[in-house]
Amino acid sequence: MSKKKLIYPLILPAILILLSGLLVLRWSYLLQRAKDINEIRAFLVLLPLLPYVFFSIAIIIGWNLNSMGVVLASCVLIILYFEIGKTGTVNLQSKEPISAVSAAIAFLLPLNFIFFATLRKQKLLNRNTIYFLILIGLQITYVVFLSHIANNPHSGFMLYLNNIFPELTKLTINVLNRLISFTYNTSLFGFKNISSPTIVVFLFTAGFILWSFIVSADILLVGFLGALIASFIGISAGRSVPCMVIFFSTAGLILTVTAIHASFLMAYIDEITGLPGRRKLNNVLETFRKKYTIAMIDIDYFKKVNDTYGHEVGDQVLKMVAVKLGKMPGNPQTFRYGGEEFTAIFPGTSIEEVLPLLEVFKRDLSATSFIIRSRERIKRGEADRGKVEIIEENKLKLTVSIGVASDYEDSRDPKKILIAADKMLLKAKASGRNKVTALVKGAVL
Repeated sequence: MSKKKLIYPLILPAILILLSGLLVLRWSYLLQRAKDINEIRAFLVLLPLLPYVFFSIAIIIGWNLNSMGVVLASCVLIILYFEIGKTGTVNLQSKEPISAVSAAIAFLLPLNFIFFATLRKQKLLNRNTIYFLILIGLQITYVVFLSHIANNPHSGFMLYLNNIFPELTKLTINVLNRLISFTYNTSLFGFKNISSPTIVVFLFTAGFILWSFIVSADILLVGFLGALIASFIGISAGRSVPCMVIFFSTAGLILTVTAIHASFLMAYIDEITGLPGRRKLNNVLETFRKKYTIAMIDIDYFKKVNDTYGHEVGDQVLKMVAVKLGKMPGNPQTFRYGGEEFTAIFPGTSIEEVLPLLEVFKRDLSATSFIIRSRERIKRGEADRGKVEIIEENKLKLTVSIGVASDYEDSRDPKKILIAADKMLLKAKASGRNKVTALVKGAVL
């Protein structure tokens, strides 16, 4: 996978987090300006509500994506923001230090993000949903008890529990006090508000999500990573000027933007090959007004591959052909049209120039052997794989049939050219496959 595809998605969350930091640093100046500018004063009044707005939007998009991870992450961050803000709003000029409750939340939140990241493709309302709702409920119960013990250990609620379950209440208080000490003590790394275990958990989770993104290139993981970093900074700062509000807003915005991006990719990018899909092709065709050539490419006997070796091997074949298309001379725009069919568009290129390029692609693909690994080979370790003999029947030869058409005379309608290329593809298949058939100025070549 190219470095660009890995780096580009990380840029926007990084910029938003940096801008949030600059906004916090310049907050005193903004407060002074707010005294004279009504618009800024109005914005400051509404600012504490922004996290609720962004997380609500992320929940709606996550619901449409059918992503339990996005929905749960947004819901949990809303609850945490409300809990730390106490009344649901935050005094932007408060300098209150972080509380024991906030310290506990800072420790628990990264652990939850591991679950959110692994659940990003899980459907809503399945059996796992109940388990994770129970897990979140237990954490909320812990935080509620912690809040009473840390802030008011002699409240009516605690006295009531002590009268009914004295031994259990005593044991619970002792355990929670130990947990408070574990998550609330001054950090060995010099941070005043974050314990060493909390920092370790945060770094582990951030590394886990980043590695998962490098492996899968799933844009939702970028959203979880950015939201984790932003919300962690906000929680660690407690209710200090006005870090929590700004960084929670940033966390919500990052989740929203990446969820929208994921929705776009789902609609326009083919999941198996990584190529743009048919919907994107239709949009691109509407932009062509000048000279261009369209090629329709079909994998020969693909159904037989699926029937003989299974759909997993079929998917690997599609991926290999997609990679070959990406290396085709002439740098065409390539799409997965559907099934085993692909489309290549050569803007500003005549059909006479395209035909030799397609012949090179066809020969190169047919000369490449697709190796089907046996079950025994898959089970062996890395050290043994080079020792396994690859028998000839495990080598699959692939060929493609190609139909080509270009704009000519008065026919410049891209959809008509696409239909013409598809008709040429049918002729190539009917004449024996592994051929290139072209329509040149109304004549079949």
